[in-house]
Amino acid sequence: MSEDIIMLNNVGVKFSTSATARSIADLWNSLFIRNTGKEKFFWALKNVSFTVKKGEIVSVIGKNGAGKSTLLRVVGQILQPDEGSIEIKTKCNLLSSGIGQKPLLSGKENIYLGCLLLGHSMKEIKENFESMVEFAELKEHINRPIRYYSSGMLSRLLFTIATSIKPNFLLLDELLSAGDIGFVDKANKRMQEIIKKSDGCLIATHDMNFARNISTRSLYLKDGQVRFFGNPNEAVDMYEKDLGLK
Repeated sequence: MSEDIIMLNNVGVKFSTSATARSIADLWNSLFIRNTGKEKFFWALKNVSFTVKKGEIVSVIGKNGAGKSTLLRVVGQILQPDEGSIEIKTKCNLLSSGIGQKPLLSGKENIYLGCLLLGHSMKEIKENFESMVEFAELKEHINRPIRYYSSGMLSRLLFTIATSIKPNFLLLDELLSAGDIGFVDKANKRMQEIIKKSDGCLIATHDMNFARNISTRSLYLKDGQVRFFGNPNEAVDMYEKDLGLK
């Protein structure tokens, strides 16, 4: 039986609602007039418990704002939980499509920057550069600033950068949520190849076909809490029913 490598027990994460002032008046009041000492918070995650076994592919589904990205950052140990406990027995690599993104730099420069941030050496980047450009289908545009890229071109570039590392356990944040259909199919195949070489994967996704057909289990988050964890088809059915699609 596969060993448990990620364990969360009643994990909660809260954020301050005062981080962003709703108006200039709110900002003025908070700085100069009154301080009630009662800072307001909201729970991005609350009472989240689940276990992932080595080799599992767990899809995390739910509406925008459900807590999916926050959960990945907690598992990746970028965020510390405010309550509960987490135990990790593997090295987690968080891959997010915006890593190292600099709009004024060219596609080539963004590849070098992103790969360096992910821990590649210059030698590795140079050796793999041409194959990365070919995979991203950007040969004619690689020297243009990415501020001029279409959304599909940018998605292809960022996905290629993010999946260039040799992972242990993968944490994937919506990498396949955009792009043309042909590239999404190619990206899914690449993801499956990467996952086979890793300890497993926890992926936030809006792709219900991916959740149903590729993941071994699904975690359905609703308002920061676990609505369901288990069989992918049951999770997706429950999610779609809550959305009024069934």
